[in-house]
Amino acid sequence: MKKMLLCVCLAAGMVGFSLPNTEAIAQAKKDTKTEKKAGKIEIKEGKDGKFRFVIHDEDGDFLCFSAGFKTEKEAFEGIDDLKQVLASTKPVVVKGKHDPADEKTDRKDKKKSDKSDKSDK
Repeated sequence: MKKMLLCVCLAAGMVGFSLPNTEAIAQAKKDTKTEKKAGKIEIKEGKDGKFRFVIHDEDGDFLCFSAGFKTEKEAFEGIDDLKQVLASTKPVVVKGKHDPADEKTDRKDKKKSDKSDKSDK
């Protein structure tokens, strides 16, 4: 009986040592989730003296760049504005051809209407 009990204990011990440490595996999985690589936003001054921010993904690949800002502070404000817009909106697919000139006209018209609204007050 003692030999049988000793064999069962040895077998259980061998099985226990051969099983992976689930706590260590769970911790390793948790660490890989929290170690997400981050992208990078750089602010650079161009030859024209304007500041632009350039966005790269976590692998360093180029994603996009901004329009020119007069000051570095304005570039930081542009980044904050972009973060707010991206956090609160969803992408929309627009059918038809894209003409960047339309956007510029829309922005100019909006600025003009904003100025006229302010002057009316």
